[in-house]
Amino acid sequence: MLEAKLRTRLNDYLSPLLNDYQKKITRRLEPKIFRDVIWGFHNYRPYEIAIIDLPLFQRLRNLFQTSLALFTYPCAVHSRFEHSLGVASVASRLLSAIEERSGGHLDLNPVMKLEVRLAALLHDLAHGPFSHSSEKFYERLTDEGFPIFSHNRISNRRITGRLNLERPELFAESSASELLTYLLLTTDAFKTFWKFVVGMYERDEPSLREVDPERMASMILGADLKIGSHGRFYREIVNGPFDADKLDYLPRDGYFTGLDLRVDIERLLHTLKVVTQDSVRTLGVVTSGSSVLEQVIFAKSQLFSSVYHHHKVRAAHQLLLQLLRTLSEGDSRPRGLDLNDPVSYTILDDYDLLGSAHAESKAETIVTTIKARRLPKRALVITYPCFADGESRENFNRLDEDDVKLIEAQVESELNLHPGDVMVDIPEPPRVFGTGQALVELAPGRTMLLQELYPAGAWAKAYVGYRRVAYIFTTSVDRRKVGLAAKDALRKLADPIKLNENALDLAKT
Repeated sequence: MLEAKLRTRLNDYLSPLLNDYQKKITRRLEPKIFRDVIWGFHNYRPYEIAIIDLPLFQRLRNLFQTSLALFTYPCAVHSRFEHSLGVASVASRLLSAIEERSGGHLDLNPVMKLEVRLAALLHDLAHGPFSHSSEKFYERLTDEGFPIFSHNRISNRRITGRLNLERPELFAESSASELLTYLLLTTDAFKTFWKFVVGMYERDEPSLREVDPERMASMILGADLKIGSHGRFYREIVNGPFDADKLDYLPRDGYFTGLDLRVDIERLLHTLKVVTQDSVRTLGVVTSGSSVLEQVIFAKSQLFSSVYHHHKVRAAHQLLLQLLRTLSEGDSRPRGLDLNDPVSYTILDDYDLLGSAHAESKAETIVTTIKARRLPKRALVITYPCFADGESRENFNRLDEDDVKLIEAQVESELNLHPGDVMVDIPEPPRVFGTGQALVELAPGRTMLLQELYPAGAWAKAYVGYRRVAYIFTTSVDRRKVGLAAKDALRKLADPIKLNENALDLAKT
């Protein structure tokens, strides 16, 4: 099965790396304090520093948090490293807030508290170069013709191909990078390393002996299998409707891109509560905290529309996909690694793709183009004001990968352009519905979903209908010709998409 194959390859990579690291580390006696621009001072315990100093974790310094958004927002140079530190800090604050609000009626499990913080710290460990940009490439890789990761765009659920048919529920909602992180943390090599760390620090922190790497890994997946429904709130701090990841990246990405996003974390902490419903203990808020969850939904939508889906950010994303395709199909192998193997993406960083010479001349050309910020330009914009009729608007939501390839090939052939001169970009809408599943306690014993108080689902539907956008990019000098040809190609699809002149006019700005 692919799960075993991927874990074995990860183990083969990790074993010598971790063995070498173990020979070099010494036992720390004191915690370490880091200063963060978002949260202020963080305290990290000696055994956590042993994790942070891992070459695997230090690699996160070289992964830009928002991919190539820095070419549009110059200050967006923050990395997965400081984000991961921030998530661990937020997770601790959530745990402390839960204890304080319980008034002594809820005794948190000391082992689970350690696992929550460690899972928060390690949640991004397997992210690839340029984060989600490379993930969109490697999640479509196949093994012997069978998809390793498959993606259902209609329901927006990620499922596995042959990764693990016996436990599909474990992976049902996971992204490709979360799956790789899970596999990495459950290798024999990592478990052996963790035992080594426990041996160094168990005298200071006896609860470390009971920490289970598999339980930590399942928290990152957002799965309850290793935790049980009674302890669901622990893993929801790591992966849930308003987890520590969201509570860190929303203000962090907003800060470094200059967006004034309001998420009142302090208010949220004062309203946090473990809510029991149908014998399941889940993370929730009292009524006064629901407005902060609404802020989370709004902030996420704002980041998507203003940053993640900005046309220049998406144009850079398309160039990265072209670079990955070129490197995977040619003879050039960054650091000697095969880009058709998902494991390679847990090893490489952004500088391996953009900072080194590539044997493929086409790859070198793409790298030079990216560094010089010669980004493709819009030839056509597809969004709400551009549809000629309601049917086209509905058909747009059914566009798939085959349609994309067909449009690109047809326009390039009609205009005698080179392969890669036309790029159809269809960003996924933000997943705001999950936050709508958060529980709000109206009174002791009476709860409602946030969705029932505030229409998160309707918000998501409205975003798809009115704010969702797609682009036809081109490197051709004559953008209008490309736009007209793409407009015609869309009209000729089996499910035709007819556009008005706004689609061309918006591309000029």
